[in-house]
Amino acid sequence: MSAKKSSANRRSNPSDRAAISRLSAYEMLALPSPSAVQNRPARSVRRQRRRAGGMLPRALILYAEARSLGRWRRGDRWSCSVVPLGHHPQSMSLRSEIAEQPAVVRRLLDEGWPEARALGRALTRVEHITLAARGSSDNAATYGKYLLESVAGVVTALAAPSLVTRYQAPPSYAHGAVIGISQSGASPDVAGVVAEGRRAGAVTIAFTNQPRSKLGRTAEYVFALRAGPEHEVAATKTYTATCVGLALLAATTAEARGRSALSLAGLAEAVDEAVNAGRDVERLARAIGHAPTVIVLGRGYLYPAALETALKVKELARVWAEPYSSADFAHGPRTLLRPRTPVLLLTSRGATEAEARSLVASLAERGARVYAITNDERVAEKAREAVLLRAPVSETLVPISFVVAGQQLAVALARRHGRDPERPAGLAKVTRTL
Repeated sequence: MSAKKSSANRRSNPSDRAAISRLSAYEMLALPSPSAVQNRPARSVRRQRRRAGGMLPRALILYAEARSLGRWRRGDRWSCSVVPLGHHPQSMSLRSEIAEQPAVVRRLLDEGWPEARALGRALTRVEHITLAARGSSDNAATYGKYLLESVAGVVTALAAPSLVTRYQAPPSYAHGAVIGISQSGASPDVAGVVAEGRRAGAVTIAFTNQPRSKLGRTAEYVFALRAGPEHEVAATKTYTATCVGLALLAATTAEARGRSALSLAGLAEAVDEAVNAGRDVERLARAIGHAPTVIVLGRGYLYPAALETALKVKELARVWAEPYSSADFAHGPRTLLRPRTPVLLLTSRGATEAEARSLVASLAERGARVYAITNDERVAEKAREAVLLRAPVSETLVPISFVVAGQQLAVALARRHGRDPERPAGLAKVTRTL
């Protein structure tokens, strides 16, 4: 190293060293010195980018602009081949968290039964159950409602948290149970409903990935999701862990109440198959293309899966995905259907298969472009494009693996629309509402 360069390095100030730390997250290809990025105006950085053959990340230009303008420009996209490590299409941490889900399911099935049996015994004599949640956790709660009513035989409702936190007009939770669901455990309105249930003498349970959180401290019992750290904004493995935990709870509550238990055999393998369906999902995303609107339909157990798939498409791809129960869709919204509108149908063999096969044909007759995530070969054949999942698993558990395919579809659509699924606009990992 020349004496001149050595002297320049010795003169670097703490902000220069901070810039070096920031740049360590990048693939270094023809980058200028940190001081060049830190102290020169944006036009000088652009000039150096041109001299380097266009290989300087646009993010560094934005950083220089931010220093001169005093603010960040939001919504810009990467404009060259150099992107942050961990945000490259081949090493996205969101994809990594999606890929971890089979291991999360196996961990819960290996370790979660003792906790679930204790909770099942606590619910033996309750007359009703109330589930409190927001966002993705609320979609998981909707799935839990189907499970707890059909498997455990307990009337189950979804809470209206604002009745507790805004209107101070809570219903009576006496003689029942209140289950709060929050991956972070930091939602004050969810914790508020659980606290009100505990004051009323209800059995209270927290489903959370953070057992020591506010929600965990508020409830009498805690079911730990065991999903491990989830850094990305979009809930993926925590959503899946919540659904598996609710299935365990429904199975053990059924046992405690003298009903037939739910078998979770084949669930981990089904989730593994969905994670490895990437090529089929990419093909489905290409077929949907750049459509500004997608209708997502599901029935019965798959209605919550339609809700969550649509939410992920909205969050990550910023495409207006409208979810419906296919029965509700027929009661009015169907009139808004226009030719070439994409309709994504989530359907399974079982109680609703005949209805779903008929629905594919009727939607196509109205000019809709029908796509599917399904385990029904006849539906897959009738749809324009489909992700066909063949792993044998109970109709009751199919929604868990189908949502994993839906998560991957949301990521693929985001990339097709030029969005960064790692940074959904206007969202944070933890949302606190009252």
